[in-house]
Amino acid sequence: MKMYWKVPNYLKKYVRIQDMLRNIFRPCDCGEELKKCVKDKEYFAKRAETLSRALAKSINLPEPPDPSEGMEEVNPWKLIGKYGKYDILTADKYYYTLPLNTWIKILSSIQIQVEKILPKWRVDVADCDDYALLMASFVAAVFAKPYYDKQVAFAITWSHSHAYNSFITSEGTWEIYEPQSNAIVGRLGKTTGIYKTEKIWFMG
Repeated sequence: MKMYWKVPNYLKKYVRIQDMLRNIFRPCDCGEELKKCVKDKEYFAKRAETLSRALAKSINLPEPPDPSEGMEEVNPWKLIGKYGKYDILTADKYYYTLPLNTWIKILSSIQIQVEKILPKWRVDVADCDDYALLMASFVAAVFAKPYYDKQVAFAITWSHSHAYNSFITSEGTWEIYEPQSNAIVGRLGKTTGIYKTEKIWFMG
């Protein structure tokens, strides 16, 4: 069964993302680091406003799977060490993982809706970071149900030159996901080129 969504209530959290980032990016003594923090906050505020307008259109999001024993609770901070050193931020301490096959099914349905909002790549308007942010927003919307007490482990992820997503499976793998093509392109720590990950943010 599918549900038809207008702009979901949870999106208010993203509209207020600037306040949340103020708590994440606390002032520091280093001048250059402070400039970087301010730049990141401004970036998210601008993107949240752009995506809020885009979400004014009707979208059709799938129903999430029923909570099951196939889900595992995970703290990304404790898992990240075995993959290497990354710039990681989490809005919450714990998230649910899903079996890989469940991830594939749910992401395929969500990605169709992302393409409706962003049907054509446009520099600075509908480019890689917009796809990754919108995908993460829709995943959060799907799992914002009364019978879920946590969000799922789906992140906005960056390399030096590209933005995409990543997610953690119940099998214990950390997959790299391309929202523009609905493809799993490899696993964290193994991908290279534009998918050589540097930054991972769980904002759900």
